[in-house]
Amino acid sequence: MEDKNLESNMQDYITLNDQAVTAMAIGEYRKACEYLYKAIEIKPDDHRLWYNLGIALIKLEEYGEAFKCFKKAREINPYDAEAWNNEGVTLARCGKLDEALKCYNIALEINPDFVKALVNKGITLVKLKEYGEAIKYFDKVLETEPNNTTVLYYKGIALGELGYRDKAIECINKIIRN
Repeated sequence: MEDKNLESNMQDYITLNDQAVTAMAIGEYRKACEYLYKAIEIKPDDHRLWYNLGIALIKLEEYGEAFKCFKKAREINPYDAEAWNNEGVTLARCGKLDEALKCYNIALEINPDFVKALVNKGITLVKLKEYGEAIKYFDKVLETEPNNTTVLYYKGIALGELGYRDKAIECINKIIRN
């Protein structure tokens, strides 16, 4: 009987996670949180549940709680580059840019080609007025995603701030052509 209850609980947490992902896909972030809190009660050591809860909380702009979720996810799985990246996102949105950079750095140590972390690090460097350094990260993304409009936009800002107006305009024109 105990094996059957264990199997049922395992299926329940998977179903709850699936329901949460579906709720997030249609913008029902509060409902997603409800499902994920229930799933975490069943399986608190699943980093994906904590990660998904963090994503839902970011969408609800509950950055402090989202930060705790990503921290918990990476404590369970310290090699989860996405959790490190999103922990950085929550820190950046709270104005803790230096701490955010540390998270992006760890995400990039785990996965040096992780585009979201490269982009987020570049954007954070722009906010810190480290334009030349930011451009290096944007250029790395543009090697594989030459039409990434977010990267082109921020690269244009960085180039403009460095006095390269013509190159900045090229970035903006490329966005317009896409």
